[in-house]
Amino acid sequence: MLDLTAKQGATAPTHSWRDRLRVWRKSHRYFARQSAQRLIHKPLATLLTLLMLAIAIALPTLMYVALQNVARWADYSDAGLEITAYLHTPVTAESKNF
Repeated sequence: MLDLTAKQGATAPTHSWRDRLRVWRKSHRYFARQSAQRLIHKPLATLLTLLMLAIAIALPTLMYVALQNVARWADYSDAGLEITAYLHTPVTAESKNF
């Protein structure tokens, strides 16, 4: 007869947190090394990728600075709105005594 009360099936593996941390570090070190090797073996692709990232970061920054300068210029130009009008009027004896 079969003993159905016996424990059957798979059990969850029990690994200590140190073992899991060691495996995690080893995995990350491996993939970081692989990524670095790919970057070294394809310098043109790496250069173009870095150039694209630099442009993607620089464009919003330059736009922000340009808009701030335009806003500052607009504030300065509004502050000094004046019109000076020089009119030629005939001089009379009465205006000389004034």
